[in-house]
Amino acid sequence: MFSRIIDRRSKGKQVTLVDIGTRRTRSTEFADHYLNMAPQTDLAIANCIARYLLETETYDKDFVSKFCNFRIDKDEKTRDLFGKPSTFEEYKEKLQPYTFEYVSELSGISVEKLMILAEMFANPELKITSLWCMGMNQHTHVALRSIA
Repeated sequence: MFSRIIDRRSKGKQVTLVDIGTRRTRSTEFADHYLNMAPQTDLAIANCIARYLLETETYDKDFVSKFCNFRIDKDEKTRDLFGKPSTFEEYKEKLQPYTFEYVSELSGISVEKLMILAEMFANPELKITSLWCMGMNQHTHVALRSIA
């Protein structure tokens, strides 16, 4: 897939690449933006973007109301895959701590770069393909990260 993206770019198509990771790779050489994150902060970054999309109301409200279910931890001590059912409002409340400033402190990514990323996801004119390798699914709470 990555080679297809580079091929489109070489043919003059407008393609913006953002590389988010804990270290530079060959992909970084092609990136317009490199966001060097601290390990274990990928979910915080995803929550920050989600918070921004909800605040700016730039998410697909119809899709969310029809196809999304929300779950939260059963209590402060019990964290498992299933949690307990929650409402959309409870989900929004859980995202409140994930401000650009807070996530910048956690992840090491500047507020400016986090905002660029969030604004890309908020722009309905952009077609976004998110490619991720092994980082996201090599966590103890992989299912929670994958659905974030």
